[in-house]
Amino acid sequence: MTAKERNVIITEYFRNIITRAKDTIEADYTGLEDYERAKGILDNLIPHKYDGFRGIVMTAIGGMHINTEYNPLEDFYACNPRPIFEHGIYYVLEEFNIPTTKSPPLNVAKTIIKLDNNWVMGKKVNTQIAALSAIEYLELLLANRANQDIYQALIIFFFFRLEQHANSVRSIAIAPAPATTESKVILANKLIQFTLDYPEGGTVPQMAVGKLIRYTVNRENKYVKGEMESVFGTNTTSKKPADIWTEDNQGNILNLYEITVKKIDYKRLDDSVHSIIQLPYIGKDINFICRMPIDIEPLRLSPCTETLYYKGQWFNFIDISRFMISCITLLSDNEIAEYFSEMQEFINEVNRKEKTKNGWNYIFS
Repeated sequence: MTAKERNVIITEYFRNIITRAKDTIEADYTGLEDYERAKGILDNLIPHKYDGFRGIVMTAIGGMHINTEYNPLEDFYACNPRPIFEHGIYYVLEEFNIPTTKSPPLNVAKTIIKLDNNWVMGKKVNTQIAALSAIEYLELLLANRANQDIYQALIIFFFFRLEQHANSVRSIAIAPAPATTESKVILANKLIQFTLDYPEGGTVPQMAVGKLIRYTVNRENKYVKGEMESVFGTNTTSKKPADIWTEDNQGNILNLYEITVKKIDYKRLDDSVHSIIQLPYIGKDINFICRMPIDIEPLRLSPCTETLYYKGQWFNFIDISRFMISCITLLSDNEIAEYFSEMQEFINEVNRKEKTKNGWNYIFS
């Protein structure tokens, strides 16, 4: 079949499954022979903060629907998981307002053929239970594949639990944007605390800092790009010159910003150089907005050094806290109100993690 035909089949199948799951209650599944086992597995899998593991199960379900011979545990990539998820499942989840990132299964199963104990042990300790749970649920599905009634019931049960999780996330009331009567520095420090304590894999810092850059430079007929782009994947594969960049009204690149709250090593610098060479924007300074000096420790620079010339490229390292305070103090009260209103809307999105939403409420309520 063509890719278009496959995508149509996948989307129709998942729409049907989720619709059926929404019309059920927990009692509809208690009669399953493997109910207790399935319930225990999903308790560890569905609410996990990394949605990649439940994304693996969904992708495998799609692959098994397309190809009855497909065994995701033996060769996960045999179903072409990226297009199945990104061009099919992802849009169905968005349609039903179910939390998801763009390509979660590939984020946790990149280049992996077999989903087995070796894969589980290669994960961080705090994700191993979720990884093992993904395998166990796929084992349960495969064991019941010959009995389509049980097999489909287990699939629908998975999506019933996923819908319950989505309802839990959607029900979190987000604290309103803070009043601008507070000191700008106090507001900035609250924003910094939220950004650093609840980074959500880099999504929150990119959005928070990207919006601040937009509010401070747009008045100068400059245009900010990249703040709404996914933080997952490299800039090279996404054809981005940096996490955030500014352009003039002719589309010429003015400034490049990399925003991170993770350690920066020479591999990260190599990736940045490769991105701008490929695109090409060589010669532009690359400004890393990060936690100083902790994030540049792997570079082993001299004390108090905030610049580095590497592979013909200047890298500037700017402390994220100082940067955010400076930006906030440049804004008018109306701009600050608009900024925090936009951040509130961002936090209120269903794809934000529960921890992120609760963190916002803790700091700003």
